[in-house]
Amino acid sequence: MRGPAPAPLPVATAREVRRIIVIVADASQRIGGDMSTTPDGPGALAAITASIDAMVDNSSRDGLDRLEEETRRWRERLIRWRCDATKRRDCDKLEIAFVKLSLADIRTPGARDRILQLHNKLSLKADDVDFLSGLGRRLLVANLREHRIIAAR
Repeated sequence: MRGPAPAPLPVATAREVRRIIVIVADASQRIGGDMSTTPDGPGALAAITASIDAMVDNSSRDGLDRLEEETRRWRERLIRWRCDATKRRDCDKLEIAFVKLSLADIRTPGARDRILQLHNKLSLKADDVDFLSGLGRRLLVANLREHRIIAAR
């Protein structure tokens, strides 16, 4: 994306594309604690874990912010290139949507537990692959609907 426009898209695609969806998969393990839902203060382990999570989340958020900013700059360069190359009135019609998929989006406790058990396995059984791909598909579709990128059925 830092190269000259229309890179990284092929010229024909760059001239015609109207919508680009950037899918970001958050691979962090932590789903979040229950520290704020209990009347007692957190114990030492919960406080340390929350502190580590905050540092990791901050770094991840910074990386996503940088990706979004670089994508905005790339979109501007691509639009300038399109308008210079095509001379069409609608050359600036280009929408870029970010979709972030995260373990925090999983609402079923059983699914959360299962995915955390699978995170560091070197090989997976067929039903685990089916579970993960189905879960990814459901998270993606739900997120696309939430952002109104696709219509609800």
